[in-house]
Amino acid sequence: MDAAWSVDQADLERQLEQQAAETLKAHENELDEKRLKKTRQKITDISSKIAALTDKIENPATRITEREKARDVIFNLQRKDLVGLRRDEADILARIAERSSTQPEQVASGRLADETEQEYLVRTGKITPFGKPSQTEDDPDRSHQDLSRPSTMLARQFKRRRVDSTLESDSEATDEEDPVLIKREPIDSDYSDEEFESRSTTSAQDEDDGNVGYYHRRLDQWTKMRKALRKELHQSIDETKEEWELPHPEYEDKVLDPAAGFKIPGDIWTSLFAYQKTGVRWLWELYNQRTGGIIGDEMGLGKTVQVAAFLAGLHYSGMLKRRPALIVCPATVMSQWVTELHQWWPPLRVAILHSIGTGMSGSGRAGPDSDSEDESVLAQSKIAASSLLKGMFETGHVVITTYAGIKVYSKYILPKVWSYCCLDEGHKIRNPNSEVSLNCKQIKTHYRLILSGTPIQNNLIELWSLFDFVFPGKLGTLPVFQNQFSIPINVGGYANATNIQVQTAYKCAVVLRNLIAPYLLRRMKSDVATDLPQKTEKVLFCKLTKAQKEAYSTFLKSDEMNSIMAGRRQVLYGVDILRKICNHPDLLTREVSSHKASYGDPSKSGKMQVVKALLELWTSQDHRTLLFTQTRQMLDILEPFVARMNLKYLRMDGSTQIAQRQSLVSTFNNNPDYKVFLLTTKVGGLGVNLTGADRIIIYDPDWNPSTDVQARERAWRLGQKKEVVIYRLMIAGSIEEKIYHRQIFKQFLTNKILKDPKQKRFFKNTDLHDLFSLGDSAETGELFAGTEKKVQQQAVKADDDIDQVAGISRQDDFKTSEDPKAGDEGLLEGLFAKAGVHSTLEHDAVMDASRPDTVLMEREATRIANQAAAALKESRREARRHKIGTPTWTGRFGKAGKLPPTSKVHSASPSPSPSSVSILEGLKVKRELETKTTASDSYLPDNVLKLHTAAITRIRDYLALQREYSAKSAEIVKKCDIKLDSDQSVANLRHMLKNVATWDSLKSQWQLKPEFQPET
Repeated sequence: MDAAWSVDQADLERQLEQQAAETLKAHENELDEKRLKKTRQKITDISSKIAALTDKIENPATRITEREKARDVIFNLQRKDLVGLRRDEADILARIAERSSTQPEQVASGRLADETEQEYLVRTGKITPFGKPSQTEDDPDRSHQDLSRPSTMLARQFKRRRVDSTLESDSEATDEEDPVLIKREPIDSDYSDEEFESRSTTSAQDEDDGNVGYYHRRLDQWTKMRKALRKELHQSIDETKEEWELPHPEYEDKVLDPAAGFKIPGDIWTSLFAYQKTGVRWLWELYNQRTGGIIGDEMGLGKTVQVAAFLAGLHYSGMLKRRPALIVCPATVMSQWVTELHQWWPPLRVAILHSIGTGMSGSGRAGPDSDSEDESVLAQSKIAASSLLKGMFETGHVVITTYAGIKVYSKYILPKVWSYCCLDEGHKIRNPNSEVSLNCKQIKTHYRLILSGTPIQNNLIELWSLFDFVFPGKLGTLPVFQNQFSIPINVGGYANATNIQVQTAYKCAVVLRNLIAPYLLRRMKSDVATDLPQKTEKVLFCKLTKAQKEAYSTFLKSDEMNSIMAGRRQVLYGVDILRKICNHPDLLTREVSSHKASYGDPSKSGKMQVVKALLELWTSQDHRTLLFTQTRQMLDILEPFVARMNLKYLRMDGSTQIAQRQSLVSTFNNNPDYKVFLLTTKVGGLGVNLTGADRIIIYDPDWNPSTDVQARERAWRLGQKKEVVIYRLMIAGSIEEKIYHRQIFKQFLTNKILKDPKQKRFFKNTDLHDLFSLGDSAETGELFAGTEKKVQQQAVKADDDIDQVAGISRQDDFKTSEDPKAGDEGLLEGLFAKAGVHSTLEHDAVMDASRPDTVLMEREATRIANQAAAALKESRREARRHKIGTPTWTGRFGKAGKLPPTSKVHSASPSPSPSSVSILEGLKVKRELETKTTASDSYLPDNVLKLHTAAITRIRDYLALQREYSAKSAEIVKKCDIKLDSDQSVANLRHMLKNVATWDSLKSQWQLKPEFQPET
């Protein structure tokens, strides 16, 4: 282990976050100090001017008319300009003082700063977003280390009672008593004690009920056990009702809505944790409103369980008759859904609409690597799909299919009306114009749910798409949402935004938060499951071997590297090469050397030497390990390596048959002889419960922090009874450590700052060039070394050709913030934290802004936000007029809320610069704001914000029609009729282009970003 050293990940992340917070605070203070200096200088200038005018008035030689004019000027300076400046001065001083006194937020168990009691109770799982503080659950909670399921609990109850009864009878017997009289016959000779318990835990639980014979056999077993338990308890049996219609023999039903008759079976309610009970109550509240929501609970908190309990309640309450529920999920977790539903409520008939389903032809055959299936399998499946769905709508309760299945079987799925629809890993529909999103939004039911541990990953458009599924029309059509919310929040994030744009962005974000908060339920393990075993994460810095170092240095000096630095080759090509070297240098020559005996030699990889030491140590201590890596190629090297260590292991990756995956997971969890489970990060990190392990090695870090988190959560989740230790391996000073620094910085800022939604973190050449270096030691001591360095520090000129197109000799660069601030999950969690978005929006965005009157700014921002909300409501009403299952208008697809074509008179001479009419309109509004205490909500001027919207749309549409979605700046300016007549208009164009396109320095062209390109 002398080839590596470790750092506690929690300590490292705290240092990184503290440094990030201090950097932000120092930057904000610096900006405020500059603003304060400017403001005080203006106050001095105005005071001098007032003094000069006063002297003029007091001068006997001054004419009366001049004195009157001077008095009017003094009045305006004192009552308007000076008052505003004094207010600005006070605001700036208050912000600086507040910033210096701001304490770190409380975490986990305590109330957060400025958090209301209701917000605290929602966050900690005590009440629903619609509830009141007085409505907390009274049921006592239990340990989150112990999982309980009603099906296994039933078998154990019956077994326990039989044993207890036998012991009681034995204790009462005497030597004189006839032993025949005390002999107890089994209540049901068909089942032994072991069978009662084992039947609920065998692999049969994974079989779906597409074959109705399987369903009846399983239901008969459950019915016999329940009736036997009733008989044992001397309870009468109502033969007029089915067993699933009767309450549990021992546990009283939980009635959530007496009027509607909605109740949860007592054994299920008893098995839920407190926050899960709150989740089930929230699902019923949404059901009552005929709408849906998003369960965004952190991974490992049992989102599936909450849905299973709710569906059981619907079935038990007679609300799933002849209209089954539909669950859409990745193929990997279909069997897990079947198992959970069978264990939580065995009377549910659950069928898989996929080739692995027992009710489909070609059972058990499925594509190995994705949700899709091969054509021959699909052809056979389509024949059986119609018959299966017909049967399920007659006697079934839950249908499970994949996202690809929605498309493949759309002919059978979309025309039907479903009682409920749940999208597991629902962030797959985050692109509103993708085929999978449009297909899902055609599902006919009002009752829609999304499950996602990472509900909002990138921007506000993704937020709109998710909410448009669960609550169609809630956020209006996409064009209206963009105009009234996304673009104002976008513009408010620019460094050269005016104060009014900053305030408008903030108020629009507040309105948006209030709109969506009740329909997004997000709880964290640190808040609701504080008794889980300790989790320790460490970053293990490994050293390069001689072979790795030579390969790394050779590539950095190669012609390929020179091409990357010159912009002639894709940067990510170089990133991939260096990451392979960090894992094992033989990966570079895999195609030609994989057949050699020396391929994958552990002595060539510093990481493999560390893995060997860890596995030897942990195996000797009886620990079991999950070993994650990102690629199958690396697993191909690790698998024989582990085998040579004589460790019993399992492997699961994208090539593993879907039908086998759940079986592998169950085998590992239930058989302690298996010491290592080899997994790829994406396959093993999705919806898999691997609490049989208590040690995790993440062999190589991912660009996306949530991917590594998913891998971590496989073991540290509900039901884990042992302390979990996670080691993240990375090469010190290499590209991996630089990626890791960016990860942590991004995670911190995601939770703290509302960033311009469309300015997602795209690494530019000047960012990525820093990745192509190799340090002799870890850079952890220089916490921002991997985040702040630039190759060409002296370069301040933009890397595009907008200046040349404009023909302007000098152009000041209006830069947007470059910090990797991801942003919209923070919309609900970190948006209004003291050190976060509020201060950033108020300070960074006004760095170069001139000082408008504060009162006017506040009124105008309020007015625009109100107008945005009003326009959204109108759009929502229009969208909601359509039948359920009609996709909402996105600007490209959908029908609901689409307005008829309008006159194109105003588009004859579009320009991003304000017209004379809009200037006059703006002056009119300004006078209105000056004379009234509040602004009218009936009028919104044709200002720069709206012109930006039109211009961005024209640019996007033009690029979408070009070859390779690319065009030169001059072509864009000409074809989109954009006028460049000032420095500001040039800056405006650059910002608009950066919203929808990226600059290709090699071709000197703008290329439309992938998310704006037409679907192929």
